[in-house]
Amino acid sequence: MPSLRFDAATLGLLSTALCSCADDDGFRRVRVRLENVSDTAGYVVGANPTETGLSPGLVVADDEAGLLYRVGALDLGLGLEALAERGAPFELGDELAARGYPVTLFELADVSYAEGGIHPGESYTVEVEVPRGGRVHLATMFGESNDWLVATPEDGLSIDDLAVGEARDVSSALVVVDVGTEEDEALFEGANQGPRQATPTSGTDVDVPVSLVVDPAVVPASRAARLVLERLD
Repeated sequence: MPSLRFDAATLGLLSTALCSCADDDGFRRVRVRLENVSDTAGYVVGANPTETGLSPGLVVADDEAGLLYRVGALDLGLGLEALAERGAPFELGDELAARGYPVTLFELADVSYAEGGIHPGESYTVEVEVPRGGRVHLATMFGESNDWLVATPEDGLSIDDLAVGEARDVSSALVVVDVGTEEDEALFEGANQGPRQATPTSGTDVDVPVSLVVDPAVVPASRAARLVLERLD
């Protein structure tokens, strides 16, 4: 059988193709930065401007759709209720991790979980590894609500077309989600909302399907948060 010979140019093309395939089969490291921008949102109570806190939250990198919530269905019972009502991501994070999903909790260097969430001008930054074809799922509590989240869409956000070194503002894709586990009160005024509730579990329980908030006094979600995804490698 005759031997195969390749010139340098051909070998270079083969090497590039093999490297590209290897990269496509691996993980992409992505920096996720969520900033509270609600001080510029134009939210008002009466005639007075106001803002909202954002709780500690989490990021999951996976290719499964409807991983955190499904619009039109009841809460999945994974711990999203605790995040939406109390700003506590641990129950949800533990449950997802136990099921094998790669979960990363928000970190904030100068604010501990015991001290609460992020205020306007502050941000959370995490780095995650996203598998080929995977999507970024994120959720944090909309603090001035009974059971609302600022979150990525139900199917998450794809990073497949994000180039290495590129940082992209994807805030316009964020949504406000009503988890449907606690009765809603007047926004920014309810006695059982985060800043005013007597205990973390105060409020009237309900069990209604998850929905997207469409109230023009609140949406789009980018009024409350700025989300930037940056591909590192």
